[in-house]
Amino acid sequence: MTQRNPPAMHHQRDASRKRRSPIVRDVRRRGVIIIIALFGVLLVAGVFAFTLNTARQIERRIVVQHAADSAARSAAGFTARQFNVISMNNVAMTRILAVVPHLDAQPLAVSMTLKDQTAFRDAIVGHLGAIPPSERWLPDRLRALETQLTEEIEILAPMDEYFSSNDLTRYTHYRGGSGRFWQALEALDQHNQIIMADLGILAQNHSIEAGNFNLRREEMAYAFTLPVVADPPLRRGVFDDFERPVRFGLLPGADNRLSPGNRPNPNGLGQVDHAEFNRGPWDVLFGWRHRIRGAREGYWVGGGGGSNQVVSGNRGGVPFSRAPRAARGSRGTFVTTSQEPDRYGLYSEYQRLSQRTSRFANEHLRQSQFGRYANQIANLKLQYVWPGRRGANRIHDPQWVINIHEAFEIADDPQMRERIRETVYIGSEIKSRYPYGHPQFLSPGSWTWTTRGGRDNPFITPRNRNGWIDPRTWEQSPNVTRLTDSIWRDEFEYQVNFDNEIGLSRRADGQMQTVYRIDHFLFLGIDIGEPIDVSNPYDGLNKTSATAPSPVDFDHSLMLRDENSRFRYLTFMGIARASDEPVLVASRFTGEKADSRGDGTDGGVVGIAQAHVFNNHSWDLWTQMWSAQLQRFREQDFNDWVVRMNYDSGLLHEVPRLDSVYYDLMYDYLLRAAPMADMMLRH
Repeated sequence: MTQRNPPAMHHQRDASRKRRSPIVRDVRRRGVIIIIALFGVLLVAGVFAFTLNTARQIERRIVVQHAADSAARSAAGFTARQFNVISMNNVAMTRILAVVPHLDAQPLAVSMTLKDQTAFRDAIVGHLGAIPPSERWLPDRLRALETQLTEEIEILAPMDEYFSSNDLTRYTHYRGGSGRFWQALEALDQHNQIIMADLGILAQNHSIEAGNFNLRREEMAYAFTLPVVADPPLRRGVFDDFERPVRFGLLPGADNRLSPGNRPNPNGLGQVDHAEFNRGPWDVLFGWRHRIRGAREGYWVGGGGGSNQVVSGNRGGVPFSRAPRAARGSRGTFVTTSQEPDRYGLYSEYQRLSQRTSRFANEHLRQSQFGRYANQIANLKLQYVWPGRRGANRIHDPQWVINIHEAFEIADDPQMRERIRETVYIGSEIKSRYPYGHPQFLSPGSWTWTTRGGRDNPFITPRNRNGWIDPRTWEQSPNVTRLTDSIWRDEFEYQVNFDNEIGLSRRADGQMQTVYRIDHFLFLGIDIGEPIDVSNPYDGLNKTSATAPSPVDFDHSLMLRDENSRFRYLTFMGIARASDEPVLVASRFTGEKADSRGDGTDGGVVGIAQAHVFNNHSWDLWTQMWSAQLQRFREQDFNDWVVRMNYDSGLLHEVPRLDSVYYDLMYDYLLRAAPMADMMLRH
């Protein structure tokens, strides 16, 4: 039988339990909360450290990738800029060489032109007081011509004075390389050579600088590019490489242009060598192009391709008389339907200067031979360095005799006659519906100068260099009358079906109508000057010497326009690395990694990028259109870079800023990553 405790003892235990219960429960509750709080703090700290470390790693990857992009883009951009600088220097040297003969020709051309215009002006002044009153329409036009010649002399005289007091040869002549232009050529040439020598090393230094700028807040960080030293196949040519750019605006090379039948095309000189990628700067940058006309196909609208005005009849007894011409505006319009639109040629700087000289002469020295003189002298000078068709580099220096009696004495002496280079006259032509001497001759609307507007009438006869032209023989013609010692009138007539300029309308019966021509010729002078030597601005220049100015271009036997050449010479790989040591609790987050102390013995955070240099307009170092941009990797590119990195390790001594330890570390890293390159590049 179970013994029960006495009631008193039960009561005593219950009372004791009631007294201790609140204190025990509170102590136990507080202990649990503290433990939970400690575990919570540890958990929050771990989550915070994880989050912070993860965010830091993401930031590092972004920064490292930016550093790799900057390194690759900087190396490619620097290379593109240097290509453009070389191109700029090549073009600048070409333009200087084009200026040399043209500028050196100006003093002599101005002097010769001034002699011409002064002599002609003086001859006209002498004629003005001797014109018979019957030829009353002549004086006003002669005074206008005299005024025009005076204005041209006022332009030429200060130029001649300036050239006489300022020696341009100190700029244009070689003089052992001391000429100012030649010093500029030497400086540009030396600049190109410096770029050639330092391009690869400076490209690497720029990439290191750009990459490290992005990594400036990172520890154990560095960046560089491959190749270690870029080596595009640059080649310094020879002085004669300037000939085609200077003379024709073409790139250096052989003149191998052919006609459609693969026959030599002598008229093809000046045509672009390759319209796609060998256009050159004169086409790409300046747009100095012109169409090379071929056979036109099309049709006429109105006029049938000919004149509606029928002209027949005689011409004057003076050899300078110009044949009657049909009225302007009577021809139809030809509509072209096709004309070989794919062929075009270029203008060079030299040709543009020739055009500018001719344009200046046409606008300001219209009655002169300045444009022809200047361009002829420039061509003779250019032949000293690049011989052309002419053998002698001499030009005739004019010496004028404007007195008709002295001219006859010289012409009548057989020995002296040989000195006469040319004979020049002033021609004046009018056409009339009435003959000379008719009561209505010169009535309003019945006559006009033979050229509309009278811009070249009177005119100075063509400078054809035919020696002595004896005006006394003209008097044998019944049409020619000698009015004074030095003025002759030539009268003849011809037939037209209409001429609205002098009031002859088309007749209903279709019969022809007579037009009367009255031409006057006034003696200006004979030229008895002698040939003189044209100075040689290239005297002393040895074109074959290594010191002669020469352009720099690619070695086009190596730099081909294909993918292999682009990758080999124009593509750069940027590599950047930073330590991946965690910010908080590094020992716990790095585990057993050997780089837990950030000593650089593992890969760390690595970024790679690829950039390339390109020119979409002309594949040469003459056209300043080289650019650079980032591009996507291909798996083959990655493998090729690993091979290239191993090969370039022997060049590390050329770039002191590139640490060989870091370089070897990255090589090992990329070598291990090569099997996973395809997956990594597509990620």
